[in-house]
Amino acid sequence: MADRVAGNERGAGWLLGACVVLLTAVTVVALGPQVREDSRLAFHHGSPYIRAGGELVEVFTLYPKPESPLASAGVRAGDIVVSHTIQEFYKLLHEGRGASISITIVDGGNGRPLAERTARTVVVQVPQ
Repeated sequence: MADRVAGNERGAGWLLGACVVLLTAVTVVALGPQVREDSRLAFHHGSPYIRAGGELVEVFTLYPKPESPLASAGVRAGDIVVSHTIQEFYKLLHEGRGASISITIVDGGNGRPLAERTARTVVVQVPQ
């Protein structure tokens, strides 16, 4: 009986996962337009599935426009963010206006497991 959630035979992990997805969506919907509409940041993100070390995994990728703060810091199209979730990243950009932020990325695309890829920490100057 303890494993029942809203009349389903799903464990509490399912409910927690649903809450995380909802919180991420709310954060990206609330902060995303403010961050994305700032043409000085000039990027978009993706969440594609890639094959990493024989496993299919969903990742958080960035696609900066040339000469944007992210590109100037060394982020290349398709790089995978490993230090932050999408939600954390948007919150970091929103709260970091006028400051420098650090993110850790690895090369994108199919290939070795993410933990085996060379990580790069980049410092991004976020416009005011």
